[in-house]
Amino acid sequence: MNFFGKAMNFLILNCLAAYGNHNRKRYISMSKKADFYNEKFLMKQLKCSKNTEYGKKYGFADIHSVSDFQNKVPLSTYDDYKPYVDRMVQTGEQGLLTGNKVDYFSKTSGTIKVMKMIPTVKGSYTHYIRSCSIILANLKTELKRKNRFIRYGRGMNLIESGGETTPSGIKTGYVSGYGMGRALAFAKYITCLPTEVLGCTEPIDMKYVKARYALQDGDLTYLMSVFMSALTDMIAYIIENHEILIDDIEKGVINSSVVMPKQIRSKLEKQLSPDPKRAAELRKVFSYGSNEGIIPKIWKNMALIIGIGAGEFAPFTQKMRYYAGKDIAFHYVIYAASEGMIATVINANEEDYMMLPDSGFFEFLPENDENAHPLLLNQLEAGKKYELIITNEAGLYRYCLKDVVAVTGFRGKSPLIRFAYRKEQVINLAGLHMTMEHTTETIRLLEKALHTNINDYSLYADNDHIPGRIVLFIETEDEISDESAEKLPQLFDSILAEVNVDYTHLQAECGDIAPSMVYVMKKGTYKEIREKKIQSGIAVNQIKSLRVIRSKEQFAEMVAKSEKIKNTVH
Repeated sequence: MNFFGKAMNFLILNCLAAYGNHNRKRYISMSKKADFYNEKFLMKQLKCSKNTEYGKKYGFADIHSVSDFQNKVPLSTYDDYKPYVDRMVQTGEQGLLTGNKVDYFSKTSGTIKVMKMIPTVKGSYTHYIRSCSIILANLKTELKRKNRFIRYGRGMNLIESGGETTPSGIKTGYVSGYGMGRALAFAKYITCLPTEVLGCTEPIDMKYVKARYALQDGDLTYLMSVFMSALTDMIAYIIENHEILIDDIEKGVINSSVVMPKQIRSKLEKQLSPDPKRAAELRKVFSYGSNEGIIPKIWKNMALIIGIGAGEFAPFTQKMRYYAGKDIAFHYVIYAASEGMIATVINANEEDYMMLPDSGFFEFLPENDENAHPLLLNQLEAGKKYELIITNEAGLYRYCLKDVVAVTGFRGKSPLIRFAYRKEQVINLAGLHMTMEHTTETIRLLEKALHTNINDYSLYADNDHIPGRIVLFIETEDEISDESAEKLPQLFDSILAEVNVDYTHLQAECGDIAPSMVYVMKKGTYKEIREKKIQSGIAVNQIKSLRVIRSKEQFAEMVAKSEKIKNTVH
């Protein structure tokens, strides 16, 4: 980076950090009257949308309180909005769901065959910007803690922009890409990637490009992605391909095997110069033989790892902590969905998200009691779980997100939450109700018993087997011996019984559930699954873990990929 680039880097990131400190104070102040601000948001949205087609249908003009709103407007799902969305997608018609202008459609990243198209308005992205600015404030704090606060340094941001256009001319893509697309003008000053590849719609090997440019810049201060799994994949790619990458850095070239448009390759190679000094530094790092704590060895100024890493992503966070060592902070980004911004992390290394009362109107259904009256922010209890319902600026009203969150406490009157599970990602088998919380704890205990990290895992409710049984697929860091593999089903069953009290009753006592089946997957299997999704067109920022297998076809594919199959009858 030249002097101008360094100056812009310093200016942009320090300004964003100052804005982040402002927003942190703002949110903490708002938390003292969270219920007031949440109701204020609702009334503003209803007033804005009272003359829309949806607003007239449910009489928004006559709603003057939260109670009126709950009595007049029903709970909803995507199917309630699809006819309106289809009209907007095809014709660009406005004023159907919201008085705000819809300028983007966010695709969901779920496992359904047909992706949902969620209307997005420009104003709603303000909440993302505010929350992301807090990350930069925490980055500055971490750099100061490490006595590296004179300058900033760029980072590696794995979030990709791009997208398509609807027949009506409105852009569509993933909500994270929407934000990245808006930031392209100054992205080159805060990330190490060249502008030529940012937003490129032609085929390009971005994994190589990201790894090569990240390795070349020894002053990186942060690594960022939506999900922690993308970061672990990138570090694993660097480790596996470090010889090729270092050779290219030394020679100042783009490897000839890399897929890339000719015009972009030509521009990049004109900008690159041989860097034998950096290559020598990197060769020394990789000569040590151990990958533990390798990140600060590659990047001496690294201060913050940024990505969603709690809940189902905990195994990836554990892996990143192995790579990062003990002195690099982690920031779990934000809690958001295509449907809206929900909560944010206030400080680095915190696992609790504070709900934002001005980013949407929130209601909460008590867990396993859909007939209960939805509660408000000020009616929740710490230690209990609730399904989230959101009303946003883009025309979703009392929308059931199907996310279940656990309330861990409060900051002021704003609930502190952690994601518990998706209602769709629950194993139901012969009366056994198994949540993602159950599976996360089961895997943690299984790791402890096996004395190795479980890199990734999936579950399948095998109802074709009589009686039904739970099937576990695991990929471990270290190879499991044949003796340990033979004992896996019994070990898994004993841990399940410890975590879920219903399991013993339904299996051992009632005989309604058969002993479990465990498949050990070849190392790298889940990485291949994620790469296949990327090749199919899903953005890297939207790749989630295959936690619950739904179809028989997918189950058969996983069985075919397994390295060892052990099914001890007991």
